[in-house]
Amino acid sequence: MRVAVTGVSGYLGGILLRLLEGDPGVEEVVGIDLQPPRGEHPKLRFIAGDVREPAIEGSLRGCDAVVHLAFVVARAPGAIRMQNDRAIHHINVGGSVNVFECAARAGVGHIVHASSIAAYGNWPDNPRLITEECALRPNRGFYYSETKARVEEHIVRFREANPGVKVTLLRPSLFVGPTINNPFGRLLTLRRSPVFMGYDPEVQFTWDEDVAGAFHLALRRSPGGAFNIAAEPPVRWSRIGPILEKKSIRVPYPLVAGFNRLLWRLRLSGVHPGWLGYCKYGIVVSSAKARRELGWEPRYTCEDALRKFAGM
Repeated sequence: MRVAVTGVSGYLGGILLRLLEGDPGVEEVVGIDLQPPRGEHPKLRFIAGDVREPAIEGSLRGCDAVVHLAFVVARAPGAIRMQNDRAIHHINVGGSVNVFECAARAGVGHIVHASSIAAYGNWPDNPRLITEECALRPNRGFYYSETKARVEEHIVRFREANPGVKVTLLRPSLFVGPTINNPFGRLLTLRRSPVFMGYDPEVQFTWDEDVAGAFHLALRRSPGGAFNIAAEPPVRWSRIGPILEKKSIRVPYPLVAGFNRLLWRLRLSGVHPGWLGYCKYGIVVSSAKARRELGWEPRYTCEDALRKFAGM
């Protein structure tokens, strides 16, 4: 099997690349990114490219499957002043649409797309346990939540226009790992664990290798459809400090949110205010379908993932 991976040099892409190279059923990995991944990768054929370019089609020819991981999660520290909301939308939505269309024209039979539980949205009336049948209600104004949902809307139309292409959607929770560098990874490394006054939502953290393992299983089993990927049981936000063996600090949400919003507007921060929604309202999902149909079993519970992260 030949597998193409967009965003191969990203955090999750690097972990998945190692899994694919260890799979005897994978003959070659076509890695597409702006920069090559570090280290030696005997099965990798790296192609420097932007997911928004039509030339991606040529890179996908001969591939049996495509894993689409390329997505802007947060403004890169060195590009805070260059990446505005419109540019991020163009990369996340426009790039995804281009990859799907190029894959169909190139004759790829299976697309595995990295969506997110963020597409469900942070809302006070969320169900206690969200399943794949629940509606997507992205948080308006939060680019990450909105663009994940917009891509899924396009996939509905894409499936209708390309019935011969199987599409598998994975919706991972927040995940942690040894060198994670995203808004929540940085939050977890603070000297004190913040808890917002009046809010104590449940949250799910999944170990990075468990998340990558779900993508590997989706490639091997080619199920099609949507799957939540999250460790269980969830933990209360107020429990994070004790789990990480840190002191917790209670802070007023309006003060922190207002200050962060100002920094974002001034392009002095790469953390969008929407990320704070995870600290306010929970998105707790059921992974029963992934266990049943993918055979996915995370090695670590949410609490175990946090403890392992703290011990790194």
